[in-house]
Amino acid sequence: MANQINTNIFTKFVIEKIGNDKILTKDEAKDLQIDESAVLEADVDENEYLDLDEILDNETLYEQFAVMYNNEYEADDDKGAKENEEKKGQKVEKKENAKN
Repeated sequence: MANQINTNIFTKFVIEKIGNDKILTKDEAKDLQIDESAVLEADVDENEYLDLDEILDNETLYEQFAVMYNNEYEADDDKGAKENEEKKGQKVEKKENAKN
Protein backbone atom coordinates (compact mmCIF):
# COMPACT_ATOMS: atom_id res chain seq x y z
CA MET A 1 0.00 0.00 0.00
CA ALA A 2 1.41 3.36 -0.98
CA ASN A 3 -0.25 5.49 1.71
CA GLN A 4 0.69 5.36 5.37
CA ILE A 5 -2.23 5.34 7.78
CA ASN A 6 -1.88 6.69 11.31
CA THR A 7 -2.36 3.73 13.65
CA ASN A 8 -4.76 5.54 15.99
CA ILE A 9 -6.88 6.86 13.13
CA PHE A 10 -6.93 3.42 11.50
CA THR A 11 -7.91 1.72 14.76
CA LYS A 12 -10.74 4.24 15.21
CA PHE A 13 -11.87 3.51 11.62
CA VAL A 14 -11.95 -0.24 12.30
CA ILE A 15 -13.97 0.34 15.48
CA GLU A 16 -16.43 2.49 13.51
CA LYS A 17 -16.85 -0.39 11.06
CA ILE A 18 -17.22 -3.21 13.60
CA GLY A 19 -19.03 -1.28 16.34
CA ASN A 20 -18.19 -0.07 19.82
CA ASP A 21 -18.29 -3.60 21.19
CA LYS A 22 -15.03 -4.08 19.22
CA ILE A 23 -16.17 -7.51 18.08
CA LEU A 24 -16.57 -8.75 14.51
CA THR A 25 -18.86 -11.71 13.93
CA LYS A 26 -18.85 -13.83 10.80
CA ASP A 27 -22.13 -12.27 9.67
CA GLU A 28 -20.77 -8.74 10.14
CA ALA A 29 -17.64 -9.73 8.24
CA LYS A 30 -19.80 -11.00 5.40
CA ASP A 31 -21.74 -7.70 5.36
CA LEU A 32 -18.43 -5.83 5.09
CA GLN A 33 -17.36 -8.19 2.27
CA ILE A 34 -14.40 -9.49 4.25
CA ASP A 35 -12.84 -12.76 3.13
CA GLU A 36 -14.30 -15.58 5.24
CA SER A 37 -11.08 -17.59 5.19
CA ALA A 38 -9.23 -14.61 6.68
CA VAL A 39 -11.81 -14.41 9.46
CA LEU A 40 -11.40 -18.11 10.23
CA GLU A 41 -7.61 -17.78 10.16
CA ALA A 42 -7.65 -14.78 12.50
CA ASP A 43 -9.98 -16.40 15.06
CA VAL A 44 -7.09 -17.77 17.11
CA ASP A 45 -9.17 -18.44 20.23
CA GLU A 46 -11.91 -20.07 18.11
CA ASN A 47 -14.81 -18.27 19.80
CA GLU A 48 -16.86 -17.53 16.65
CA TYR A 49 -15.97 -13.81 16.60
CA LEU A 50 -12.93 -11.60 16.29
CA ASP A 51 -11.93 -8.98 18.78
CA LEU A 52 -10.07 -5.83 17.77
CA ASP A 53 -6.62 -7.28 18.50
CA GLU A 54 -7.28 -10.34 16.33
CA ILE A 55 -8.26 -8.06 13.44
CA LEU A 56 -5.28 -5.75 13.77
CA ASP A 57 -2.83 -8.63 14.23
CA ASN A 58 -3.96 -10.47 11.10
CA GLU A 59 -2.17 -9.18 8.00
CA THR A 60 -4.96 -10.13 5.58
CA LEU A 61 -7.72 -8.50 7.64
CA TYR A 62 -5.58 -5.44 8.30
CA GLU A 63 -5.04 -5.09 4.57
CA GLN A 64 -8.76 -5.50 3.80
CA PHE A 65 -9.69 -2.80 6.31
CA ALA A 66 -6.91 -0.58 4.93
CA VAL A 67 -8.40 -0.92 1.44
CA MET A 68 -11.83 0.01 2.86
CA TYR A 69 -10.24 3.02 4.58
CA ASN A 70 -8.51 4.19 1.41
CA ASN A 71 -11.61 3.69 -0.74
CA GLU A 72 -13.76 5.63 1.69
CA TYR A 73 -11.36 8.54 2.03
CA GLU A 74 -10.44 8.66 -1.67
CA ALA A 75 -14.15 9.09 -2.39
CA ASP A 76 -14.25 11.92 0.17
CA ASP A 77 -11.17 13.51 -1.43
CA ASP A 78 -12.74 13.28 -4.89
CA LYS A 79 -15.95 14.84 -3.58
CA GLY A 80 -13.96 17.64 -1.92
CA ALA A 81 -11.98 18.31 -5.10
CA LYS A 82 -15.21 18.53 -7.11
CA GLU A 83 -16.69 20.96 -4.59
CA ASN A 84 -13.54 23.11 -4.76
CA GLU A 85 -13.76 23.23 -8.56
CA GLU A 86 -17.40 24.30 -8.33
CA LYS A 87 -16.50 27.06 -5.86
CA LYS A 88 -13.72 28.29 -8.14
CA GLY A 89 -16.18 28.37 -11.04
CA GLN A 90 -18.64 30.38 -8.98
CA LYS A 91 -15.91 32.87 -7.99
CA VAL A 92 -14.91 33.34 -11.63
CA GLU A 93 -18.57 33.95 -12.57
CA LYS A 94 -18.95 36.52 -9.79
CA LYS A 95 -15.78 38.36 -10.90
CA GLU A 96 -16.93 38.38 -14.53
CA ASN A 97 -20.38 39.63 -13.51
CA ALA A 98 -18.81 42.33 -11.37
CA LYS A 99 -16.74 43.55 -14.34
CA ASN A 100 -19.85 43.81 -16.53
